[in-house]
Amino acid sequence: SPYEKMERGLIPDDALSAKGRIGIPCYYLPALKFIDLYGLADTTIARNPVTRPNHRRFIASDRRPPPGYLEERGVNLYVRKAATSKAQALLRADFAVKAGPDLWLPFDSPDHAWAIKRFSGHGLAQRKQWFAGWIAGVVERAEPAIHSDFDVYYEDDHLLYIGGECGEEDLEPPFFLHVFPVNEDDLPAARRQHGYHNRDFHFEMRRLPLDSYFKDAPAPNGVGCAALVDLPNYELARIRTGQYVPDGPVLWEGGIRLDVDAAWISGVVERAEPAIRSDFDVYHDGDRLLYTSGECGDEDVAPPFFLHVFPEDEDDLPEAHREHGFHHLDFRFE
Repeated sequence: SPYEKMERGLIPDDALSAKGRIGIPCYYLPALKFIDLYGLADTTIARNPVTRPNHRRFIASDRRPPPGYLEERGVNLYVRKAATSKAQALLRADFAVKAGPDLWLPFDSPDHAWAIKRFSGHGLAQRKQWFAGWIAGVVERAEPAIHSDFDVYYEDDHLLYIGGECGEEDLEPPFFLHVFPVNEDDLPAARRQHGYHNRDFHFEMRRLPLDSYFKDAPAPNGVGCAALVDLPNYELARIRTGQYVPDGPVLWEGGIRLDVDAAWISGVVERAEPAIRSDFDVYHDGDRLLYTSGECGDEDVAPPFFLHVFPEDEDDLPEAHREHGFHHLDFRFE
């Protein structure tokens, strides 16, 4: 468990949680007291009658607390799955505190006043207040990485999808999300032949409750709805995402390159003449081609690009391409 690396002194002395199967949580969170919801370590729950017939019972797992018992005992803390970022943590719970390097502790509490008082000295983040400021900050300070039917922002190992038009017809078609790692060994074995991880989703499953976040202040201009998707914690080369109709056309799509930075682009452009000078200047650097243009309107970047690569040894080509003598790598600019 990531919580074994958690900083000491973070859990308040009067914190009390409740969980079934408490062995592992107690081991990794030794400072947190637990009520055993199955009654193996709690006499009140152990003696609470079971009403289901014997043939439907499960040994050591079918006792439950009597009504009002958890409130009477003062349960005030429910720890959720560890997170690697504040945004990821606040997707999992109402509260979060930083518990160590690249480690956040998300938690819920039925007693918000207690949580705020006990954790305020540890940089407590609250979902509603933090997400409102975070969304506004991302939209106001940055250009979207993809500008299309939905604007897509890459931020803190997350993708933030922003829609201006948010009717049912806009949100119902599913979204595809293909994540390409730098090292294909990071992929699940079944996905390595494809070279990417498929993380398709439906907007409503990832939708952020903007009405709650911006209850006391208006949402930024153009933000009608938003969805947040967390990305894998391995190093990424690029991302491809869009929206499609099942068994039908792609409605929109775009890509984000993460293995290229501004310094590399500046270096290539400043130190070399383009290998091709035309509507787009094309630079050859190592095993990459860099396409640059001063005019980048929709009419300039919408037409597809063809790219034919001719090897010295045709045996290096995929078998289907050998009769043509080149590898077909056509692409779209976005």
